[in-house]
Amino acid sequence: MMAMSGRPVEFGGEGAQAASRARRQPGAPHLKSVHGGVFADRQAGMAVSFCAQARHRSAGLNAGHAAPAGAQKDRIKACRPCRPIGKNIAERGSGRARLAENLNLTVKTMTKIRAGIIGCGKFAEIQHFPNIAASQSVALWHCSSRSEKGRKVAQRFGARKITADYRDILRDPEVDMVILAVPHEMHMFFIREVLSAGKHLLCEKPMTMTMAEAYEVIRLVKEKGVKLCVDYNRRFSPAMLDLKATYHAHRPNPRGKARVYTQELNRPKWAEEDQTMILVRINDEGLTYGGVHIDWKEGGGQIIGEGCHWLDLVTWLMEERPIRVTAVGSTRINYVINLEFVSGSLACIFFSACGTFEYPKELFEIQHRGKIFRSECFVENQYFGLGERTVKRFPLQGDSQPLDHARGQEGGHSGYLAKIDAMGKEYAETGVFKYVFPDKGHRALLEAFADAILHDKPSPIDEVAGMRATYLSNRAMDSIRQGIPLPVNIEDWAMYVHVK
Repeated sequence: MMAMSGRPVEFGGEGAQAASRARRQPGAPHLKSVHGGVFADRQAGMAVSFCAQARHRSAGLNAGHAAPAGAQKDRIKACRPCRPIGKNIAERGSGRARLAENLNLTVKTMTKIRAGIIGCGKFAEIQHFPNIAASQSVALWHCSSRSEKGRKVAQRFGARKITADYRDILRDPEVDMVILAVPHEMHMFFIREVLSAGKHLLCEKPMTMTMAEAYEVIRLVKEKGVKLCVDYNRRFSPAMLDLKATYHAHRPNPRGKARVYTQELNRPKWAEEDQTMILVRINDEGLTYGGVHIDWKEGGGQIIGEGCHWLDLVTWLMEERPIRVTAVGSTRINYVINLEFVSGSLACIFFSACGTFEYPKELFEIQHRGKIFRSECFVENQYFGLGERTVKRFPLQGDSQPLDHARGQEGGHSGYLAKIDAMGKEYAETGVFKYVFPDKGHRALLEAFADAILHDKPSPIDEVAGMRATYLSNRAMDSIRQGIPLPVNIEDWAMYVHVK
């Protein structure tokens, strides 16, 4: 089981157990376990690294067993999700890096994150499982579901381990990151459990329901030294990334010439003409809701449950602090939220559950200095003004209609409409609903968070961003209940959490 300094021996899951047993045997070398997959004898200067890939075991790489010549090399080369050891982990693994360096060990770089999923329901089945299956950076490892249906979903997608007890995932040393896909009111309980176990966490929105919970999350992240990412995926949609980049390229120095008549050539510019105006129109259909979405406790209503998405998105688009929130309507469904920003710019979020899913759900418009930047539900962007007319189309993420389908092959907004129509007709005829949905950035956000863990970068959408979306959602709901505009207080927006 031992290896000479500088030449770690790799072995499979049974080998890891063997190493654990060896440490407990009388007279065995005093091996200490270092989180990250290294067993190091500080006295002898020896180390053993492990990978739990089943193919290692089939190659005879268990502890104390040598693989045939050539087979071992091939199997090791084929192994992708090896555990992190040493220098490639800057802060969280700095102790491991120093240990490896002091012992003159070979340093191996982790190339895949091993993910556990808590909550294997409908959304996880539609997004998290397929996105992991398509990922080059994340491997599906350990899944937890209290329902037999959820466990069957995990099995279908090839989870290595499946349990009904989420604590098995938290106790699993091979799990690097947990994906949390549970009802809103359960977020705080599981966030507390996952972070306290020292696991990185990708959490569904909203991060928390209250500001007190958000404070606790920020404190836990700081104290435990782990990374948290909130799944405000729209930031990573190809259409939204292009929309923002194009708008921000225009904002500091508008170029081109308006192709309209000018009534007063020499008048001074009005201050309001420098403002940015944003409209987010959401066309939703109440028939598609489960009762949990608007349950007073479990879901909290559509502002905290989904409006948080668009509140996060408009602040990300603007890159400014909002200063006031005014909302009208219902805290459950059907509302309008207005945000005022430091620059005087305005954003309006219009949400209606009285619409139809026979038409695309989301429309975004940004207007600034003679230009309009539009995105039609993540499938088509349109940029007009100052002599420009640009249309960009983006592919769907999920397309249940065959590639040779008679309609929809032109892509963009008209193509998406055609596929929605075909999807609806198929459902009416067969009773089987097959999703057709645009790329809203879920997969790209997963990859970005995995990259942040692998290379010790900041989380792409961290706990502070999660707190701010919760804060704005609660301000909007309070504005509706009180019937007044409410300020965005700097001490809340820039929450300070003191950790010694």
